[in-house]
Amino acid sequence: KQWYQRISHENSSNSSIGSESGLGDSIISLETPDKDLSQTTIPRSLQSYCDQLSHLISRFYLRNVQTAQVLHMKRELCNRVFDVARLSPEIQYACNMFLVGSTLNGCASKNSDADLCLFLPHGEITRSQTLHLLQRFSSRLRRNGQFRDVQMIRATVPILKFFDKITGFEVDLNVNNSVGIRNTHLLKAYALIDSRGVELMFAVKFWARYCDVNDASCGTFNSYSLALLVIFYLQTQVTPPILPVLQQTEQAMFSPSQGVELLPRLDNIPEKYKTTNSMNVGQLFCGFIQYYTTIFNFSKDIASIRLGKIINRHSKGDEQQLSSKFICIEEPFEQSNTARAVYSAEKFDKITKAFKSAARRVEDSRQFVCFST
Repeated sequence: KQWYQRISHENSSNSSIGSESGLGDSIISLETPDKDLSQTTIPRSLQSYCDQLSHLISRFYLRNVQTAQVLHMKRELCNRVFDVARLSPEIQYACNMFLVGSTLNGCASKNSDADLCLFLPHGEITRSQTLHLLQRFSSRLRRNGQFRDVQMIRATVPILKFFDKITGFEVDLNVNNSVGIRNTHLLKAYALIDSRGVELMFAVKFWARYCDVNDASCGTFNSYSLALLVIFYLQTQVTPPILPVLQQTEQAMFSPSQGVELLPRLDNIPEKYKTTNSMNVGQLFCGFIQYYTTIFNFSKDIASIRLGKIINRHSKGDEQQLSSKFICIEEPFEQSNTARAVYSAEKFDKITKAFKSAARRVEDSRQFVCFST
């Protein structure tokens, strides 16, 4: 039960350092985070509709979610890429390879990409060093024969994109993105607590994709931001809460100062945070749409799963990333804005129209075509 794939040149047995477990055995009392009193509620007239929608979403999830076989294939892919990485003289004596992202939090589809992080634990490396390393690594991947279409993307976080001939997966590989490893660990913990959270994240991602508002490269949401919005909703807008505020109740486990190679196991997390909330995923989807359409104020509010409450933008001072953007969603470790890609009024308007259209569909009890496949 690995929560991510970690491979070390110093221990090539592929041992796991991060399974589903927690620190200690003591039961922690859950403190309800500060909430807006106007929490979303589902009218009785919508109950039957929500039940049908719940069935539709659950069926859609089971039909399209990544299978255990696909996860195994991605782990094997991670191993093979690591084998290439450790042939490089610059990194062969101390490196790890992490499988990260939606692959490990239950939100990946059968044909989703594989996201990898090559981690060099001994000190920081500069951007120019990262680009040089990726350039050298790309040459090795091309010569290897298992991979094709290798290209380097000089983004804020530089990545290598390539195609694996054996599995047919597209791969994105970055270097030393420790925040990506941490948020994979955190979202995996939330996914383990309640399966409804995973189904809702999956449903919201594909609803947004169907509405053409789930593509950061085109100025809309990335999938990570949507997952954070779902977690925030389940922390603050349902009673009793379905998800806790783990960075408050498990501060040692999710400390940003914790070395990524020492991140604790998550085994005890599910048992510690059981909820008595019985809402089905259809009700939760309707409530999610209602909350972000009518209650959450995108122009003033910052959603923070780190604190389990709204942060007012003005409290962030002159931080341009958070104060001047159309949508602000706090990255739980760096406290940056994960929705900074939403840079234009046109794209913001497109997002708000998608929410309003979905809210009208719920009010009229109309089905969502995006969950029919």
